[in-house]
Amino acid sequence: MMSSQYKTITFEKREKGLGVLRLNRPDKRNAVNLEMFEDLNKFWSSMMKDDDDTRVIAFLGEGASFCSGLDLKSGASVPRGTPAIYKLNKEGMDIAVKMRKCPQPIVCGIQGHAYGVGLSYALASDIRILGESVKIQATFARIGLAGTDTAASYILPRVVGFSNAADILMTARTIDAKEAYHMGLGSAVVPDDKLADVVIEKCNQILANGPFGIRLTKWTLNTSLDVPSLEHVIALEVANQTMAMTGKDFMEGVTSLIEKRPPDWKNK
Repeated sequence: MMSSQYKTITFEKREKGLGVLRLNRPDKRNAVNLEMFEDLNKFWSSMMKDDDDTRVIAFLGEGASFCSGLDLKSGASVPRGTPAIYKLNKEGMDIAVKMRKCPQPIVCGIQGHAYGVGLSYALASDIRILGESVKIQATFARIGLAGTDTAASYILPRVVGFSNAADILMTARTIDAKEAYHMGLGSAVVPDDKLADVVIEKCNQILANGPFGIRLTKWTLNTSLDVPSLEHVIALEVANQTMAMTGKDFMEGVTSLIEKRPPDWKNK
């Protein structure tokens, strides 16, 4: 089922809870314009409403690039004046917040350009798979902006460490797939023509597990980034496992394992 409510992105609901989101401005290397900001805000807001039909999201770019950053050629449509620019920045950067808060795990496949805000969208995903052609760049400083944008200063040091994050954000240099992988920016490097298949397979691996438990896992991983101590994390994990063990899916998971058959999850 293809959604027609968006102009710059597509979303397809497939069987078993898989959703496939694609940035869809391939002639512009999926550069982000104001319409795409609006579409992505609308989409991720809809996912935050706890869409039980969509359990995992594959996040891809149509064409040769994932996202080449902000569409600078559409800059004439950027509003004038501090209040209007602040509002635009806030709405644009809130996309990263919505991606982290939505309950569905996000598996991002990155090929070609992942520049500027495109890098930020990849970082806001839960799992990143790199195509061999990927070129990563935090472009912001190159155009006179702060190198920190759309949660990059929060997520990137937690992914690659402080020194690597400072290198990426301050030099605005281009990083290839090999270096990105060794920094920890992606969990695998695959040929571009296999990228979508590998992303879908990773989504299917997640879908094979209990729906409620996976949502609790994403929530706990996010929360653990900010809690002050081991004891706080343990408290979260105890609460999560207690809730999960009272559900029907826990018994189904145990029974299916003993009976050596695929589980029949009910998300209950």
